[in-house]
Amino acid sequence: MCFKKNKIQITNITNLLKDVLELYDTVDGRLICRGAPINLSSTYVKSISLNNPVFYREAYLAISKYKELLNDVTIRFEIIQEKYKKYFHIDKRIKNINSIYSKLDRYNNEKKEKGEMQINKCLNDLFGFRIILNCLSFNKLKKIVEDSIFPFKNTNRLKFIPSIKDGYRAYHVYIKNGNYLLQWELQFWLKRDSRKNLASHHVHKQSYTVWEQNFKKGDLIEVIRDHE
Repeated sequence: MCFKKNKIQITNITNLLKDVLELYDTVDGRLICRGAPINLSSTYVKSISLNNPVFYREAYLAISKYKELLNDVTIRFEIIQEKYKKYFHIDKRIKNINSIYSKLDRYNNEKKEKGEMQINKCLNDLFGFRIILNCLSFNKLKKIVEDSIFPFKNTNRLKFIPSIKDGYRAYHVYIKNGNYLLQWELQFWLKRDSRKNLASHHVHKQSYTVWEQNFKKGDLIEVIRDHE
């Protein structure tokens, strides 16, 4: 019975991935700055800083425009959500603009990379899906996710990464299509880990709330407002 249930879950998640990939292909995931799309794999986070104010403003506006496109796909996502809700919990998240800039700021100033990270690696979760499964174990969840993405292994469009830190544990699958399109993130959680994972997210949310307060006190908002 357990084997049959796992097989059904794998089939449903594989079908979900097909639908999400089709949705991903309908969105222009490029960031246009200075009239041209940014190569997100060869351009580094340090470019989006107050040391480079013109690029900073254009990147901010390009990210904001991309978020507007993501808002437009919400209805189509709801169709996917309705289709699979009887099999597992699925929800979506569009990253808050201040959370995005808090993350860029951390990777520029606090993280060991000090800005030496590709933009696409840093901004890999602007649009995300959370799929929560009621599995017996974290290892079983890994097996289900790995088997679900197996049919796509030759497309080089999906990347599987375990994410375990600070009380949070999940398996992430990233959708990518080339170096000029932003990625989407799919988080796979165990139902039993939901409370701890949400608590971990809350801690990170507090960090960008502090950043937002500093943002309003400092020069960043003025740099953007001057351009607008």
